[in-house]
Amino acid sequence: MPRMKWAALAAVLLLVNLLFGLTGCGVNIAADDGIRSLAPVALASSGLPIGETHDMAITAIDFDPALKGGSSLPTDNITLLVAVENRGSEVERDAVVEAALVGSPDMNVLVTSQATIKEIVPGESQVVRFSNFSSIPLRSAYSLRVEVQPVPGEFAKANNTRTYKLEVTVSSR
Repeated sequence: MPRMKWAALAAVLLLVNLLFGLTGCGVNIAADDGIRSLAPVALASSGLPIGETHDMAITAIDFDPALKGGSSLPTDNITLLVAVENRGSEVERDAVVEAALVGSPDMNVLVTSQATIKEIVPGESQVVRFSNFSSIPLRSAYSLRVEVQPVPGEFAKANNTRTYKLEVTVSSR
């Protein structure tokens, strides 16, 4: 393949990788030699790849049982599920994930919890579970902050923390 076609192919693959990286999706690119690229490659301003990258991200949260809009607050135990992705190019070990629930309008911290991901490989997502939230006082609104602490050598920290607003409506029966 002529050099221009390789450059065009590389540009298209980089653009696809960047677009999917911005939307939180992963991209697997299979080369003829069977090697897969599981994580975005950091590029210098020259467009050339830089060495190893470290990048952990909070990608989503959910609850078990699921909270549905307009449903009542469950009275039994609820589990917070936090999806954490290794978007870097290196295996990360002992990544600390924290969750804090703040009540409105007083903004007091109601619950905090911490968990550790022992090992997560590049391109992998793991779900961290936080339980024992059954004694949360009822408030009209909450702020839930989840964070994966930066790993050594991590510079892209904007995706390490997410804050969610949770509003509670109490219906009369």
